[in-house]
Amino acid sequence: MPYYLYCLRLRRLVLIFVNPLYYFVPPELFVKLGQNT
Repeated sequence: MPYYLYCLRLRRLVLIFVNPLYYFVPPELFVKLGQNT
């Protein structure tokens, strides 16, 4: 499998896993995390 196809598939998997987090986790939590840095 070409390397760029592997990267696209990996990025798609990451999006599938990350999207539910954005739906279930309130945005305030990300704001707090951003202020702590």
